[in-house]
Amino acid sequence: MVNLQTHSIIKCKDNMAKVQGPLFSLNARGTFGGTLTYQGRAGTTAVFLPKTPYDPKSNPQMAHREYIKMGVSYWHGLPTPYKALWSALVT
Repeated sequence: MVNLQTHSIIKCKDNMAKVQGPLFSLNARGTFGGTLTYQGRAGTTAVFLPKTPYDPKSNPQMAHREYIKMGVSYWHGLPTPYKALWSALVT
């Protein structure tokens, strides 16, 4: 346990800190200075390192994205009766 203020205690477990007292306010949400992210969890405030989105640019991933784009393009090009028939068959 680390005492940050006279009444703020943080317990670290599994790379996550749960705040057990006021954290500079009664309610902390969002990212602070790009270094800490505060989230409300089960009546307490949890503190995390901000997550950076993972966006792979490998050749297989880019090919998969291209296939998805082609499928969407084909779907938008279908006449309405075919879309209705497809929707009825897959539900």
